[in-house]
Amino acid sequence: MSTPVFVDSNGELSIVGSNVITQLALNETSFLNTPVVVDYISGARTLTPLYITMVTLTRDALVEVVYQAGVTITDTSNNFIYDGRPRVFRIYVLIYGKKVAYKGDAYTSRSTRGTQIVNGPFYLNGNGYVELPGSAIGSGTSHTITVYGEVYGNTASTRCTFGGNGDDLFKDLVRY
Repeated sequence: MSTPVFVDSNGELSIVGSNVITQLALNETSFLNTPVVVDYISGARTLTPLYITMVTLTRDALVEVVYQAGVTITDTSNNFIYDGRPRVFRIYVLIYGKKVAYKGDAYTSRSTRGTQIVNGPFYLNGNGYVELPGSAIGSGTSHTITVYGEVYGNTASTRCTFGGNGDDLFKDLVRY
């Protein structure tokens, strides 16, 4: 078995490395396998939880979340959109009261009915970090991680279908 060699900030070689331990706490390749439909009718934005999981920490840590999710956009009757009004769709992750990995995009289409238009799935991907407290006492400290989908339809009927594309993923890395 070989011993790893590390280089410090002065260029000195050492067999003693960093005390940072990185752990893949969650590798959810079935993330959003069942699509989540979020409808916007009118008024304020529509916000819906897409996915909820937990992370348990045995000491203070830096937690990184990484996701990729496809989004298909139609009107609430599942018809293509031709009216030229922009729609906004976003995803963010809420951990310990903090929004991280906030990613969004806008969609609009102006075309004559029956002509070819571009439509999804469009992909949002994001990553973000948050420092979280942990505890070595008992089984550790658990934190809820919630992924939210957000839709704003600009006074027009809008349906965003998050996931169900087979390419969606969610990862949670913990650095102690």
